[in-house]
Amino acid sequence: TSARIVNEKYPWMELFWFTYLFIGSFTLLSLLTGLMADAMAKARDEHDAMMASHRENRLESIEDQFRIIFERTDRNQDKMVDMEEFKLMLRTPEIKAILTECQIDIIPEEAEDIFLVLFQRREPVSWAEFNCGLKLLTRYNNQASSKDIMLLEGQVVKLDRYLAPCSRIEIIDHMRSRAYLLQERVKRL
Repeated sequence: TSARIVNEKYPWMELFWFTYLFIGSFTLLSLLTGLMADAMAKARDEHDAMMASHRENRLESIEDQFRIIFERTDRNQDKMVDMEEFKLMLRTPEIKAILTECQIDIIPEEAEDIFLVLFQRREPVSWAEFNCGLKLLTRYNNQASSKDIMLLEGQVVKLDRYLAPCSRIEIIDHMRSRAYLLQERVKRL
């Protein structure tokens, strides 16, 4: 072959051929690995979208159960649930079971924060607003990436260091307990 003729005349060309084959093999292997990783990422995205759709469908199928619990939790019968009633609602075994089934992980100690994030206010909410909030919970549940979690943990550590030398013990205890709850939540993700 022509490669043997070239190698006879220029023996150092063997080094070139080995380098060429090595680089070509490495490039081909990298390309195949990238294609496989891309296909797996697409499959995971499709699976996540399907699971989110399933959670939303499941939530819609148990909407009547939520409405009954909503009305039962409404102690003052104003057809609205305030923050205290929301906290009570999250402590009932029925709600815990339903939320777990829908893959919504809520720690009862976070009820006030969740209420404020979902409804953007402290005033009572109607059934329509509550139902919309539940759908938001299912849509955006478990969408934190590893990078988000690491950034969040870094912020918690910085906050803990910042609060350590302070003299206001009550504020520190409150912030540390919230930081601890946040760390627990991050570990669950």
